[in-house]
Amino acid sequence: MDQETYDLLVVGAGPAGLATALEGQRRGLRVVVIDRGGVVEHIRGFPIGMTFYTPRPTLELAGIPLDVPRRHPTREDMLSYYTRVARIAGIELRTGRALGAVTGRDGDFTVAIGDAVEPIRTRKLAIATGVFGQPRRLTGVPGLELPKVGYGYQDPHAAFGLEILIVGAGNSSAEAALRFFHAGARVTVLDRNATIAPAKWRWHLEDIAALERSGAIRVMHRARLQRIEEARVIVETPGGEVSLRNDRVILLLGFEPPRDLFDRLGIAYDPATLGARVDPGSLESSVPGIHLAGIVLAGRSPDRVFIHGARHHGKAIVAHILGEPPPPIEDRGLDTIEHWRQFEALEDEVAPELALDLVPVVTGELRDDLVDVHFYRAHLAGRVVADHHEPLGSVVDALEGWLFRGEPDGSGVLHGRRLSPDALDLVRRADGTRRIRDIVEELAGKVEQPLEELRAMVVSAFAALFRSGTLTWRPARLSDEAIR
Repeated sequence: MDQETYDLLVVGAGPAGLATALEGQRRGLRVVVIDRGGVVEHIRGFPIGMTFYTPRPTLELAGIPLDVPRRHPTREDMLSYYTRVARIAGIELRTGRALGAVTGRDGDFTVAIGDAVEPIRTRKLAIATGVFGQPRRLTGVPGLELPKVGYGYQDPHAAFGLEILIVGAGNSSAEAALRFFHAGARVTVLDRNATIAPAKWRWHLEDIAALERSGAIRVMHRARLQRIEEARVIVETPGGEVSLRNDRVILLLGFEPPRDLFDRLGIAYDPATLGARVDPGSLESSVPGIHLAGIVLAGRSPDRVFIHGARHHGKAIVAHILGEPPPPIEDRGLDTIEHWRQFEALEDEVAPELALDLVPVVTGELRDDLVDVHFYRAHLAGRVVADHHEPLGSVVDALEGWLFRGEPDGSGVLHGRRLSPDALDLVRRADGTRRIRDIVEELAGKVEQPLEELRAMVVSAFAALFRSGTLTWRPARLSDEAIR
């Protein structure tokens, strides 16, 4: 196969795109991912410290644990996790490359990317661009061009003491209102409806209602933004126009599917909902050979598709490419949420080779002064490794009297968490220098157990330690047989 010919080109390096690439690689396809930004670019654009409402296990890819102790991870947790998974999986990524012209047909597409001289040839395409890069725009309001107007925000603390107007009444608006309020801003929310639907602010409704009753946050119902000026805004209300002092306007009106991309590729969609017309079993669009994955499928209702279902869309796409039956998804019609929810029930396909390449590292509440003393003593003893850090497993051994409370049965308590003797042994071996596969090989010489069974047990045990926060992990450098 020619070097620049692929089985599958994935457009979009978000969670759905990465999951589709991982599934393709797992099934033996040659896959490349392109993105006009970086890896999970849309998550990078989320507010600093934002919490995901989706529980941690349902955000994982390829069965690799999301190693944070919180049930609901933050923006920073997810950025770290997805970029590390992409690295350890060796996904071929071409970031900063926008999708250009697509010519050819199913089985033999030619795709221009960014400013690359040579195009890419691919048998199939998967569009996983999401919608978060395309906020729904407000039109017809004078003053929208002012610098104080934006369609998102990064750090609410930059608005301390300012008058903030949030236009929109979705979940993102509710979260923004709370975050700006707690950061010291004075917040007004405009809602064009008479009331906030409980399904909209379901995570924040009680908090917002309490703050609204106390006057801490102002919510104006049946209100529309009429004009934006340098130091104020004019709002139309049932009682007439109201002038409000204002320093910043945040427009949170939802997002638009990439209609221009659909038009350019010839993908049919519903003109009212902008939902692309796809085959429910294969997620293939009206253009043979071009599939869709992730919330780009959901049209103007991205809250119908979540990461925990979208991460399985690649299973349907790859099965179709390989000529296999689709996943057990019943077609109840694309207009029902129940159809998409079936993807959420699919099982994770663990990639054992990826899990074995994880490098476990001891983490937790190690007292800095004790660690520093240990590093100092190690330095005096000439045991500091090349990167000037003592392996963390050695720190655990040296500080065991402070860290562990031993039990008669050989178990131990680390940071208040009981560890079985076997788990305690794995923690001691997690010295930050060895992959899990190296630890398995070391253990294999000491137990009478089939290697595959031992691998499965050790990977499962490490996964539990990662998810509990006892250990963290990092990918081995791809150029090294092992980290030394």
